[in-house]
Amino acid sequence: MSECYIFGGAKIKNYNFIKIPNDAFIIAADSGVSHLKGFGVEPDIIMGDFDSCEVPTEYNCEIVRFKPEKDDTDLMIAVKKAISLGFDNIFILGATGGRFDHTIAALQTLEFVYEHGAYGAIFDENNAVYIQDVGKKRYKADKSCYFSVLSLTDESVISIRGTKYELNEAVIVRSFPIGVSNEFSEKYAEIELSKGKILIIYSKKQVL
Repeated sequence: MSECYIFGGAKIKNYNFIKIPNDAFIIAADSGVSHLKGFGVEPDIIMGDFDSCEVPTEYNCEIVRFKPEKDDTDLMIAVKKAISLGFDNIFILGATGGRFDHTIAALQTLEFVYEHGAYGAIFDENNAVYIQDVGKKRYKADKSCYFSVLSLTDESVISIRGTKYELNEAVIVRSFPIGVSNEFSEKYAEIELSKGKILIIYSKKQVL
């Protein structure tokens, strides 16, 4: 299926950091509806408890309303909907940079996407976040960004090539952020993980 983009309600200053395909499926989670015009997209579904915004009336789409007293965050509700519809590429925007608890919850939601067989990422003006488990992957260099690798599991065994600081079958642990602020030295960084699960984070060197 085509890609699914989910909009959370965290503040976005610049709407030019990503181009959304015309055939993308759009879900706005609660006040994430405020970002639709900035990205120039029409929603396919709007859903949430609407405790932080009014129920929108200007869009001709499905609107799903939940009670505020619920176990799932609005973002998680939207992600579960995307997974139930069969999307295997789920991208989350407007989920970081506001409340710190919401940012951590967004990272946990990204892991939920991964654990349910879909490819996911979180994007904002300054960061792109991915998850990798055991195996080898290449990441395209962006010299305007730092390239950080953090363990999601108690420990991960990792080899890194194509960066300023390389590793060979090194053990990194969740309780020590040794992988922060690496830099690209080649056109691609190659990461081979033989144990564990990691966060891959591109972060702009000059914050917008």
